[in-house]
Amino acid sequence: MTNKFLLRSIIILTFLFPQISMADDAQEKLKVLRKDMQELTKKLNNDRGKQTKVQSELREQELEINSITKELQELNDEIAAQIIKLKKQQETEAAVTQTIQKNQQKLADSIKALHAAGQQPDLKLLFNQENPSELRRLFTYYHYFNDALQKQILELSAEHAELAALSEEIETTKKTLEAERAMQLKEQENLKEQKEKRNELLNELEKSITNKDKELKELKAREEELQRVLAAVEQAQNETGDLVLPPTTGTFAQSRGKLPWPTKGIVEHTFGSSQGAGPSKYDGIVIGAPAGQPVYAVFPGRVVYADWLRGFGLLVIIDHGNKYMSLYAHSNTLFKQVGDRVQAGEKITLVGTTGGLRQPALYFEIRQNGKAINPQPWLVPKK
Repeated sequence: MTNKFLLRSIIILTFLFPQISMADDAQEKLKVLRKDMQELTKKLNNDRGKQTKVQSELREQELEINSITKELQELNDEIAAQIIKLKKQQETEAAVTQTIQKNQQKLADSIKALHAAGQQPDLKLLFNQENPSELRRLFTYYHYFNDALQKQILELSAEHAELAALSEEIETTKKTLEAERAMQLKEQENLKEQKEKRNELLNELEKSITNKDKELKELKAREEELQRVLAAVEQAQNETGDLVLPPTTGTFAQSRGKLPWPTKGIVEHTFGSSQGAGPSKYDGIVIGAPAGQPVYAVFPGRVVYADWLRGFGLLVIIDHGNKYMSLYAHSNTLFKQVGDRVQAGEKITLVGTTGGLRQPALYFEIRQNGKAINPQPWLVPKK
């Protein structure tokens, strides 16, 4: 018996320890990835100190807007949950009230019946009965009747107590809802104020780019920052290995023409089209969409970058394994952070105007081995 037990334990530990080891290894790799991205952010921030004051202020302003928008989103979700909770409480209250009304009527009918039976005292009933067994039956009936009446009263009392507790809960929910709505209004005012400040900064930024040479210089600076980010991501990948678990639906390479669109909208700029001054071309597509519209991951993967980047605003980069990545720029809210695992169709950001846009849009790229490829053939064709 002892030998069998030891053998069984050895088998279990043989399977268990590799799993524990793999989990620990994944955590260590995530720590390395996050550390590398933190160091990258620090370097970029140091370089930003050399940039114009307007660029630095715009970054701070858009990060503040991101923070407020995220808080508002959480508040909206909480308010929606409180409304559902309040509705359920009110429905329960209505049901309990209806039950009480029915039981009150039953109790009233029982009391009337008892009063009618009580018109003949027990002694009179005793003398009127010639059959002793019939007399016993009558007394037993009255005993049960009184017990049932008492039970009805107790049940009704408990229902009234439940109703009182429900009313108290409803009042508490209403107060919580009022407080959250007041906070929501305050945050909305704050957001409006921050957006006005951002517009002033955008006006200053546009004035500072007065000719094509300056515009070209700005586009080049944006591309250089993105390349630094991609290089840092590649270095982190080399250090940590593949952090993306194999998807159940096949690899990214097998998904060409099958990927869902990251958001609904109209393609305003296609891959390879002119980006403005000089030879600069778009390395992805620009999808015009309403501000605040959800943006979804196109394929399972791991978030390797989630921060503000010059010219791209709030940017999310997802590693899909086998050297494939997708990029989502100009968001106004980041729901994910570096290291988070995401599924296809999972909400990761919201469409925004960060990075200097005037009109809301999503900038979307797909990269293979760090090189931009046309994303449209990878997406499900639009009808």
